[in-house]
Amino acid sequence: MSFTESDVNGWLAEDIKEISSLYSKKYVDYTEKTSDTCKCCYEVIANYLCQNAKQLYNQDNFTEIKRINYSYKMEDHKELTGEEKASMGNKQKEEDWFAHSLFHRIFNHIGQIIDFQTPMQSSDEDKGVGRIDLLSYEKDKLFMIELKIEKNANDSMLHAILQICTYYYQTYKKKLATDFGYSPDTKIQKVVLVFKGSRQYEEYEKSEPIRLLAQKLGVKVLYFDNDQVIEAP
Repeated sequence: MSFTESDVNGWLAEDIKEISSLYSKKYVDYTEKTSDTCKCCYEVIANYLCQNAKQLYNQDNFTEIKRINYSYKMEDHKELTGEEKASMGNKQKEEDWFAHSLFHRIFNHIGQIIDFQTPMQSSDEDKGVGRIDLLSYEKDKLFMIELKIEKNANDSMLHAILQICTYYYQTYKKKLATDFGYSPDTKIQKVVLVFKGSRQYEEYEKSEPIRLLAQKLGVKVLYFDNDQVIEAP
C-alpha cells in the first residue's frame, strides 16, 4: 500500500466529523509508512490529534448513552472452574476470557477488578457500541480499562488509546459510579492495559507522538508483565 502524509491528514479531516468512530477506522491500525515522509501512519495520526486533542476529545463531541443499569449482571459473576474456562475459551475471544479471569483480583495501580465486559448500550438496538473490558476500583477512584492481550496484534496502541477515550465520553459516568455503589462524583481514570512485549507495548515505547497523545488525552498506560501490572515509563 502506498499513501502520503497528506493522504492520512485528508482521511482524518473527514473522519473526525464522526469522532466516536475514528478508533475503528482501518488506517488507525496501519503499520505501513508514508511514501513521502517515511512516517508510520499511526504516528501521523497521533501528531495530528495532539494538535487538536482538546477540541476533538471532549464531552461536547460525544453523546452519553443513558444506560438503565451498568451493573445488572454482577450477580452472575463467579470464579470459573477449569472445565468452564475451557468451554468459554471456545465460545469467546481469548481477550474476553482473559478479562473474565481477572475478576475480583487486586493489582498495583488499578486496585480490585470489579467488573468485566461491562455493556455500554442502553438496548439491543444500539449497534456499534462496545463493552468496557475491565472496571476496577482503588482509593476512591474508578478505572475504566481497555485491555489488549499479547496475541492481539491487529489493534495498534493508537487504536486502544482512542477507543478508551471514546468509551469514556460515551459512558454515563455518574450512573456508572452509583450503579457500583460509589459516589456520583467518583473520579474515573482512563487506562490502557497491554502486555509487555506486545505490538502495542513496542509502539508506545518507541513512539513519542503516541506517548504525548496519551498524556494529552489523560490516558494512563500500564503493562501486564509476569502476572503483575506495572506502570509504563
